[in-house]
Amino acid sequence: MCGVDGRNHPEHLDEALMRPGRFDVHAEFFDSNYAQALALFKHFYPLAEPTDVDAKTESEKSQAIIDVHARNFADKVFGINQPLPDGSTLTLSMAALQGFLLKYKKSPGKAAEEADKWVRDLWTGQAKKMEEKIERVKAKKARKLAEAEEKAGYAVLNQEHAEVSSPTLPSADLVSVKT
Repeated sequence: MCGVDGRNHPEHLDEALMRPGRFDVHAEFFDSNYAQALALFKHFYPLAEPTDVDAKTESEKSQAIIDVHARNFADKVFGINQPLPDGSTLTLSMAALQGFLLKYKKSPGKAAEEADKWVRDLWTGQAKKMEEKIERVKAKKARKLAEAEEKAGYAVLNQEHAEVSSPTLPSADLVSVKT
């Protein structure tokens, strides 16, 4: 039997699931790096094996072109080092790279050419999401502060109201009682 489970926070899993025999292999997947992008590009655009000497020379030339496109692709993908609004940098999964390359399945030159635009669009979208998240956090903090101030204001008003509205009774020694 084979089971697969994907979690962003495996530390939140129930201890019963982490016992030996439940999940025998634990694998972490990290974001892609330059070498992986290069290898993925070359894997995506393989060359057919040449059958004669002339074809082999052409194949070597074609391989050199693919190598250039692969380096251009990886350079463009990892060329943006601008930090996002929260200080982090843009990261790309292998699945994201693969998804991009699928759009240009038959055109390695076009894939390498369009990579920087794609990454800039991703960066812009991620930066916008980060800015929106920062604004939401700020708004939430402001709401909580306003609620706390409002509660504190009510407490002060209630305390003042209690002091003003509660009559003070005369002490027992000042009260005369007729019998």
